[in-house]
Amino acid sequence: DQLGFQRQHTGNGNALALAAGELVRIAAGHLWRQADFAQHLGDARIDRIGRRRAMHPERLGDGPAGAKASGLLMVDGILYLLQRNVGNSQLLASRDRGRTWSEAHRLTDKLGDLPRSKPIELGSDDIFLPLSHSAFRKYCGGMRLEISDGKITKRVFSPIAGKECSHPTFVAVDSNRVLAFLRARRRDGSVQSASFDVSKNTWSSPQITNLRNPNSAIDAVRFDGGRILLAYNDSANYRNPLSIAISDDGINFRKLRDVESESGQEFFYPSLIRGRDGTFYLTYTWHYCAAIKCVHFDAKWLGLNPVSDQ
Repeated sequence: DQLGFQRQHTGNGNALALAAGELVRIAAGHLWRQADFAQHLGDARIDRIGRRRAMHPERLGDGPAGAKASGLLMVDGILYLLQRNVGNSQLLASRDRGRTWSEAHRLTDKLGDLPRSKPIELGSDDIFLPLSHSAFRKYCGGMRLEISDGKITKRVFSPIAGKECSHPTFVAVDSNRVLAFLRARRRDGSVQSASFDVSKNTWSSPQITNLRNPNSAIDAVRFDGGRILLAYNDSANYRNPLSIAISDDGINFRKLRDVESESGQEFFYPSLIRGRDGTFYLTYTWHYCAAIKCVHFDAKWLGLNPVSDQ
């Protein structure tokens, strides 16, 4: 299915399933809500991707002039919106599911520290935000934000060593370990992985995975049994095909299937989330920015059997 965002690309954004049949999505730098999402998708067990129903999302507030939305996270009923303006990242909070927002709070003191992938929770008031700097210096890492009642009380940035990667995406493996998957800054590169020690606020040195990367964004989620699902372009030089792979250790991946592989096209800036019912939503730029496409699938469509975490 395609969302009704014509001639736009996902850019620095992601999606969040607020409830059954309600998807909030960032597109074109703005926040949108698709309240009847499930009605259009039907059965979650999809075995084909050929449907082309246009959906007409509701546009929510835009925030300060010149700013673009970049990430979403709900904690204790408060919806947090990460946004970027010309030179830095900001955090806003909403108590009415995105209709009105607090004032923007600047997250970093440096220019150019910008988010792309979704933040994760480390605790009830502890948010971990992936950041990347590409303008003046080349680095990436994570910003830990302690929040209370919608306000930031503490900020700690932990850089990932090296200048060859950008746009990290985070997956919490357990209560004390987070894996980061990193985009290459050049074509004919590789996805890299680093491990974060939550108690020490330190990263391991990045390791090269067995996945190629043509300088294109990736995204990942935790699957059953601690396994990792990752959306990526399975090519050394082109953003085609768009594929899904799985890993037990965050280093060695096995490709499951292509989501898109139409000749002559490119598919990029994927955002992968898992809904409360265990199914997955993958949104991405489709047909050279012609539209945002959203694919809804379950583990069976990937050829996987869910397993217990126990």
